Amino acid sequence: MFETALGETKFAVISNDPISVLHVDDDVAFLSIAKQCLEMQADIEVESVQSVQEALEMLKTKKFDVIVSDYQMNGKDGLEFLSEIKATGITIPFILFSGKGRDEVAVKALNSGAFRYIDKRGALDATYAELASCILQAANYTRAQAMLKDREKRFRAIFDSCIDAILVLNDVGEIVYSNKAAKDKVYYAKDQIAEALNKHFNKQFASTYEQNMHDGFKQLSDGNLLMTGKTVELALKNTSGKTTIVELSFSAFIEEGQWFGVSIVRDVSDRKRQEQELEESQQTLKALFAYNPEAIVFTDKNSRVTDVNRSFTDLFGFTLEDIKGQKITDVIVPEELKKESRTIQRLIAKGPVTLSTKRKRRDGTIIDVSLSGGPLVVKGKIIGFFINYQDISNLIIVQNVLSSALSKAELLNEKIVVLGGFTRHDVRNKLGLISGNLYLARKKCKIEPTLEKYFSDIDESIKNICDIFDFAKTYEMIGVEELVPVDIGKMVQNALSFFSDLKGVKVENQCIGFEVIADSLLTRVFYNLIDNSLKYGEKISTIHIFAQKLGEDSVKLCFRDDGVGIDKCFKEHLFERGFGKGTGFGLYLIRKICEVYGWKVNENGQPGQGAQFEFTIPAAKVKWINKSK
Repeated sequence: MFETALGETKFAVISNDPISVLHVDDDVAFLSIAKQCLEMQADIEVESVQSVQEALEMLKTKKFDVIVSDYQMNGKDGLEFLSEIKATGITIPFILFSGKGRDEVAVKALNSGAFRYIDKRGALDATYAELASCILQAANYTRAQAMLKDREKRFRAIFDSCIDAILVLNDVGEIVYSNKAAKDKVYYAKDQIAEALNKHFNKQFASTYEQNMHDGFKQLSDGNLLMTGKTVELALKNTSGKTTIVELSFSAFIEEGQWFGVSIVRDVSDRKRQEQELEESQQTLKALFAYNPEAIVFTDKNSRVTDVNRSFTDLFGFTLEDIKGQKITDVIVPEELKKESRTIQRLIAKGPVTLSTKRKRRDGTIIDVSLSGGPLVVKGKIIGFFINYQDISNLIIVQNVLSSALSKAELLNEKIVVLGGFTRHDVRNKLGLISGNLYLARKKCKIEPTLEKYFSDIDESIKNICDIFDFAKTYEMIGVEELVPVDIGKMVQNALSFFSDLKGVKVENQCIGFEVIADSLLTRVFYNLIDNSLKYGEKISTIHIFAQKLGEDSVKLCFRDDGVGIDKCFKEHLFERGFGKGTGFGLYLIRKICEVYGWKVNENGQPGQGAQFEFTIPAAKVKWINKSK
């Protein structure tokens, strides 16, 4: 709104920017006056030219809100000018400002697309006030159209950027508009969606209003353009057969007297899958709770019962209805264990707890139970506790029986060991007396060759009896000692220390620093192997003891000599008790000791080339291997 020197005029202005006007007239003086009058009337900036050609050139480089043109000019007239700019696609409002034949020229101008015709003849103030008003109207119209286009473009950008498919339907259920997401994701199923929408609206409104969808739209009260409708789910199949679950929601609006429905189609396949997985998980957890063989109770933060399973009822005799809301300590904890129960509750609040205790059944009987429990945590907050109970009464009975049997076995074993030790000691003393008497007999009496043979047999028998006693003592020790890391190289050295004469045999011990999990009987293993090599190797000159890594899972310990080796016919029974050239106990003992260690032992030497005993040791039994070896 503004006031001019020519009078007060009120206009509604859409923009605060000056209105740019291109004024075309071949009268220079008139152009000057018109420019001054218009620019006095309003915030108008006038650019004046004297010919159509000049105006066309200027339109190529500048933008104008309105064109004002005379009709009759040198060269092309105003109507020809209008025709040319229309032909080039220029849509700037065109006002014909002329004094030539108002009716005749006005009709032609308006029919050709002019915005207005104004007769320049008449009172100056009225004429320019009318022209200024017309210019403002034309500019407002142009700017309003531009704003609408901008808004439509912005709306389209928002509309198309929506990740949900949006469909617009007319009042008979036909899809008349859709966004990019709809075209990309669900347009293949537009007929299916339209059919679903029709069915939904018909059903929705028929049941309430007994009217069809078209009439249903019109049930909006007081012209309210939004309708909060129901949502429906629909399974859509694409051309490849893949099914997509979508959720359809509805609203409505009216445009130029016609109702339109808007449907937002949201892909909920992932949500439905997650809901299905959650439902299955919940059902699984419910089943685990309900049918768990262990008795389970859920409590709140104050230890009041909120739920129990079937096994709890079977074990203690209480149903949920019997004890819901009561403190679990008041229900199944014996009076003398109340203090212990409070301690357990404090521990459970800090984390998982497992222990054995006693609990009271409904009939008052006390049973032994294994108790395990912990806090129920939701979003970082403790909302309650769970406790599992398992009846271990029978297990306690079995444990007591086993404990009693074990005590008796330990006592019996102790008696056997003591008796065996005393017996071996006493018998060895008697054997010593026999050996002494044989020695004296040989020294003081003349022994015939035949009698010497009998004496030698007695000596051999005494030695065999001592070997059997050594076996018995060693066998008693198998599995008694705790298995600890031992150095195999040092065990070999210990075994060698028992031999006063190696008969010139060289022993190559390459196992210093090789530690395994074993006990002191490992010395006996190497003693027996070395003793056998010295006794039966015949041409033996070297014993080689070394280790090899077989892979990530095991290590091979080798004992090799270069004697005559072992005949193939003996190898099958080599580690059996009583088999062999001596007592038959040496290799049997080695096998039994290896079984305690978790090792495997085999003889893989070649007859005539020497014996080779190989011990396969699991990697878990190897403590450390000296890498320099």
